[in-house]
Amino acid sequence: MGSVVHTPVTDPLFGEMEIQLDHAGGTLRVSGGGLPTVEIRRSPDTEVATHVPIGTRDPGRLTLLVDGVEETLRPAKGFLSRRSYRVEAVSATRERRYVLVPDSTDTSRLLRDKRRLGVFTSTGDGNVSVVW
Repeated sequence: MGSVVHTPVTDPLFGEMEIQLDHAGGTLRVSGGGLPTVEIRRSPDTEVATHVPIGTRDPGRLTLLVDGVEETLRPAKGFLSRRSYRVEAVSATRERRYVLVPDSTDTSRLLRDKRRLGVFTSTGDGNVSVVW
């Protein structure tokens, strides 16, 4: 899988954003709109799991940058239950905790400090919508 650059998407709350996933290079970058630039990087020497978009769920092999500042990223192991695929990001800079938790095969909810911010729905064709 090579580099994939999605055309800019427009969110009613945040405006126009660009999402870039480079599976082979191990990076995911979201920028634009009213959001800080966020990048997740996989360590170069990591054995790549092809079924994981970034290539690994090992937190020791992943780096999260928010506007260039390193933050804490804790993906769960991803095993049998949907909840085991949750991802937690802790921002010491912003004193916030974010969690993305799958609810079903096509929906996930985003929480900030245990408060629901939005629900993401995937149509299975690469498109994701959100209700804030």
